[in-house]
Amino acid sequence: MKKKLSKKSRIVGSVISAAVLAALIFLAVYLISNREMLTGEAISRLFGHLIDDESDGSKGYAFDVYSDNVFGELSGGLISASGVSIQVFNENGGEIAHDAVSLSSPAVESGSKRAAVWDVGTTTLMLLGTSGRIMQLDVPGRIISVSLNSNDWLALCSEEPGYKGSVTVYNPDREVVYIWYSGTGYILDADVSPGNGKMAATTMTDKGGRAIIFSLDSETERGVYLTQDDIGFDIEFLTDNRICLLSDNSLTILDADAKPVGIYDFSGEYLRDYSLKGSGFSVLLLSDYKTGDTCRLATVNSSGEEITSANLASEVKSIRACGKYIAVVFPGAIAVYDEKLQLNATITDASGFIDAFITSDGKILAVTAAQARLYTQ
Repeated sequence: MKKKLSKKSRIVGSVISAAVLAALIFLAVYLISNREMLTGEAISRLFGHLIDDESDGSKGYAFDVYSDNVFGELSGGLISASGVSIQVFNENGGEIAHDAVSLSSPAVESGSKRAAVWDVGTTTLMLLGTSGRIMQLDVPGRIISVSLNSNDWLALCSEEPGYKGSVTVYNPDREVVYIWYSGTGYILDADVSPGNGKMAATTMTDKGGRAIIFSLDSETERGVYLTQDDIGFDIEFLTDNRICLLSDNSLTILDADAKPVGIYDFSGEYLRDYSLKGSGFSVLLLSDYKTGDTCRLATVNSSGEEITSANLASEVKSIRACGKYIAVVFPGAIAVYDEKLQLNATITDASGFIDAFITSDGKILAVTAAQARLYTQ
């Protein structure tokens, strides 16, 4: 089974596909190639149980199985994308869309009532809706990264002739509302604020990294944050006035003018996995070694301070923060924690699950290589 690509891996793979960046490869962030992580003693302490939700008669989400399947959640339903097909299911497990595609490296990003499926390093991008409609978006250049905020505003980072990339912001009606062309740094990632009024981008130069904040009603930069040796590969708004910038060595919190509010330094540890989608917090999976089972799960607040951390051992298949909760997929179990890493619920009959999503109504959408199921307390 092909492991899911992190956003970091997708961005790096897309950016280095351009020959013009060859001289900057030594500065680029490396791929997260190992996902072995948590558990051990922690699993033995798990308690509670989630009950399979089959009140509507559903037996789960039966999607086409391919070696390159990637998954996303959309309004309680499931998206399954592969190199040859895209399937969309509603929250009852019913298939509402099934289209044939040709994607060499599929990726998924979810918003609220919209999701995006794209082919990394190409110009192919589809927008999916809860009605099942799949819409092609006209992309100006090869895609570097894609993000959707909670109101389904899309930030598209792509290559741009004559520049070092561009960020195009679309509203939920697929209308272009803002375009920024980068002349001083290769674009890696961008995001739109929850209030839809600001855009943040992170870029890579031969002198280090730059994070830039814009208001969508002005071409003037609100602020710029510079790093010499540490390049942020993922940037996301935690709130309208707090931006999270993640690199291989630190998690930096910026305000709306790109001034640093706090820095969570984890240099000396390896970043195994992460999720920046928590409600006012982020979660990092860190380890002293590139391989092996021993690792540390840490949550960080919107001031860059550690909320708590736990030393764990054994493999972890996936971690995802959503709202107030974190879903962690272990071999044989799925655990749901809050930001203080207090256990809220578990699925103990989870053998074979490789991913899990927390829906807006608190259910767990658990995915195996062959099917997915909804669980509720």
